[in-house]
Amino acid sequence: MRLATILFVVVVLCLASSEAWLFKDNEYVKMFQQFISKFKRAYSTSAFAQKLMAFKANVDKITSLNKAAKAGTATFGVNDFSDLTLAEFKASYMGAKIGSTASFLESLEAMDVEAAEDISAEALQEGFDAGFDWRAKNIFAPTAPRDQGRCGSCWAWTAAGTIQAAVAISGGSKTELSVQAFVSGATTSSIADCRGCNGGYSTCAYDFAIKTGYFSASAAPYKGKNVQMDFSKLTPLGKIAGYQKVERNVNSFTTAVKTNPLFVTLNADELQLYKGGVFGKEKNCSTAFNHAVILVGYGADAASQKNFYVIRNSWGGTWGEKGYFRIEADGNTCGIHTNYGWYPKLK
Repeated sequence: MRLATILFVVVVLCLASSEAWLFKDNEYVKMFQQFISKFKRAYSTSAFAQKLMAFKANVDKITSLNKAAKAGTATFGVNDFSDLTLAEFKASYMGAKIGSTASFLESLEAMDVEAAEDISAEALQEGFDAGFDWRAKNIFAPTAPRDQGRCGSCWAWTAAGTIQAAVAISGGSKTELSVQAFVSGATTSSIADCRGCNGGYSTCAYDFAIKTGYFSASAAPYKGKNVQMDFSKLTPLGKIAGYQKVERNVNSFTTAVKTNPLFVTLNADELQLYKGGVFGKEKNCSTAFNHAVILVGYGADAASQKNFYVIRNSWGGTWGEKGYFRIEADGNTCGIHTNYGWYPKLK
């Protein structure tokens, strides 16, 4: 960083706030310089000060959260999203929503819901202690978790991932499926809230996969934006027969995920700076869902003494635990049980 830029940074820091800071001015400058280099940022002069202050606030938040962390619980760190305010992050990386039309809601309630038989607390704990994780089966090969970019397409990534998993589990080809096909094609007039990069829901994509099909990522590469596609010129890899709704509780989720990874939703506001560990309900995050992810397994963490779900995210392989995260399964942590789980059924 040039001397003039460093001086500008220091001036911005000195003038920006009278609040007590956790680091000295030059320490923030050094950390921000390292961030810019690592994540290849290039800011306009007008945006520089705003990005610097967002980074400073996130560094302070990371430091405070880590001081309060207990053994095995979530830790936080500087990542690709550390120059974003929470409002910017939510606008770009969250897009799970449920259809608001009466007919859509009524159709969801009319669907048969899969619920596991009640078992004792001891039996449930034995299941967590034994653990289960689809990653051991390598069903998402050949790709690690990808980054959805600044497009609210988490719902499409999650649907594509659960279908890809279903095909692999059934013995089919391990082919990466097209997310862009769902972003571009799974918008219908009857489900007004499915709007590509502006958000959507599981049934948007699953209905599209029933009627039109699912496609390979090579045939319809991800653009990260709303673009029109002519599906008459593409050949689908297949179609799904339907999809299953799973009851909203820990027993049903842990039972159903053994059949197929699940499309689930949660509130991701506090996950922006997540680095690793079990994100617990003590974080008091909202239970109003805004992000779609894939539940791939579960287990028990001895250090934190928490039961957890293993979640595959769509924020890239450098975020969290190589693109995955663990969240406490007991209770309704961050709204993980606010909504139903879902998985596709193949023909």
